[in-house]
Amino acid sequence: MAAPNIKAPTSITLKQFSSTVGTAAITLVTCATDRAVKVSTLYAANVQGSNAGDITIRVSDGTATHAVCSTVSVPADASVIVVDRNAPLYLEEGDSVEAIASATGTIEIVGSFEEIA
Repeated sequence: MAAPNIKAPTSITLKQFSSTVGTAAITLVTCATDRAVKVSTLYAANVQGSNAGDITIRVSDGTATHAVCSTVSVPADASVIVVDRNAPLYLEEGDSVEAIASATGTIEIVGSFEEIA
């Protein structure tokens, strides 16, 4: 297992993810073997029309999990930008990004990433 040299990659594949988030952690993206992942955008939208909802985004390396944002309030019918191209997340092989919401069906996630080989 060797991470690629991101200064001279052999390929960069653009991908996206989207999901409705519940109260149990879900994996949004996982970095495969011999790859690196650059998460360029991650948006959390509250699709519930009358109440705010909370979102937690974490990065896991398989042994430890750390918060990118923790219980951030997303107002009703609004969205928050958790990750953007000015402050991306880089994942090494085996790392993953997870999401948890305060209520099932309240928060939807959309994001984009580059898989680098």
